[in-house]
Amino acid sequence: MIVSVYKERIEIMKKLLITVCLCTLLLSGCKKEAKLANGEEVIVHVDGKDFSANDLYKEMKKSYGANTLISLVDNYIIDTEIADRKEAEKYGKSKVTSEKAKFDSYSKVLGYSWEEYLRNNGFNSEDELAKYFENSFLKEKVAIKYIIPTLTDKEIKKYYDEKVDDKIVARHIIITPTTDDSMSSDEKKKAEEDAKNKVTEIIKMLDEGKDFAELAKKYSSDGSAKDGGLLDAFTSEDVDADFWKAAKELEVGKYSKEPVKSKYGYHVILKEKVIAKDSLEDMKDTIKNKIAENKLDDDKDLLNSTWFKIRKEYKIDITDSDLKYLYDLNKSQYEK
Repeated sequence: MIVSVYKERIEIMKKLLITVCLCTLLLSGCKKEAKLANGEEVIVHVDGKDFSANDLYKEMKKSYGANTLISLVDNYIIDTEIADRKEAEKYGKSKVTSEKAKFDSYSKVLGYSWEEYLRNNGFNSEDELAKYFENSFLKEKVAIKYIIPTLTDKEIKKYYDEKVDDKIVARHIIITPTTDDSMSSDEKKKAEEDAKNKVTEIIKMLDEGKDFAELAKKYSSDGSAKDGGLLDAFTSEDVDADFWKAAKELEVGKYSKEPVKSKYGYHVILKEKVIAKDSLEDMKDTIKNKIAENKLDDDKDLLNSTWFKIRKEYKIDITDSDLKYLYDLNKSQYEK
């Protein structure tokens, strides 16, 4: 459910590392290595051994240094690129609500509480989880800003022609099969057949001249029934794929002559109107964002590779040799 974040979840150690280790840095020797200005102070005594702040820094740098440093850089870039975080904050909170709902649906099987679940995934609170989702949203949003200029007019036109739909205004009557988990497969099959047969009966009533809206009010099993089955104007992104296919193929003013099956039940659809899509010029910005989002979804490495390019644009210059080596090693995995 919650994405694996152990390699990124370094918040506790990061705070300590930032406080203790990145305050005042010195460069010494031929090999450049960041050190604490007063790092020889003993921070812990154990029988026969003293450990200094530099000892702690070196160990933390090996484990967390590169990730923490890049997190600092990326947060600065995000702050520079995006002034308003309200959308990201809203997204973070909504993702927490969604994750909690998923957890609640099978918490009895897991056998532990939501708070334990959070801790097991490296989060001390819902606020920390929301912050993680918020930062992920912002990193993607910044990446999209840098991907968009790489898009070609050909790509944009192709998306407009093939992916942007006219809107359809339609009415429908839906009969949802009445099933539950306690039913046998035969019982569920019978409920499906009954729903389909009921839609077939309704189509016969329409063939006899009965009013579609009145039949919807009487028989339809969803919220649109009170409005005579009238749906808001929709595109393929708004409805079930099979419902869209059937609606698109209908002529305006015609209704489906066979029951249309979707994941919600069986429908009869009346196509009332088609609203032409906006012009390419008017939709260009929306299309660019959508293409960039799709590229990120389709290529799991694109987000990271784009961020390496973004840091380069910001003239990143890591002066610590060890951290630079680790950063360059990581970057090499995304260079094509």
